[in-house]
Amino acid sequence: MSDLAMQQVAELVHKVAGDVRRMGDMTTEQSTQMLSALDDLAATIMALKAVAAAQLKVTPVDPTAVHAWIDTNMDPAGEGTDKARAVVDDLLQAQS
Repeated sequence: MSDLAMQQVAELVHKVAGDVRRMGDMTTEQSTQMLSALDDLAATIMALKAVAAAQLKVTPVDPTAVHAWIDTNMDPAGEGTDKARAVVDDLLQAQS
């Protein structure tokens, strides 16, 4: 391979390496932003659970009515329905 061709290959490899490095930096930044958003979401959910648990001690809720609301507003075969029911059961333990 000629020196010119070898130099062109080296330049292309160097350019690709720089592009890969920039992609990695971008991915790291996006991951950091995503983790921060998830942390904010988790904090919000925990705060809402705390408010709901405190309110349930004052104003009890009929578990059957809550499960009926889930049945009406969520796809029974869809993802999340079982989890929603489990969260309801967990929250309603606070009224006991």
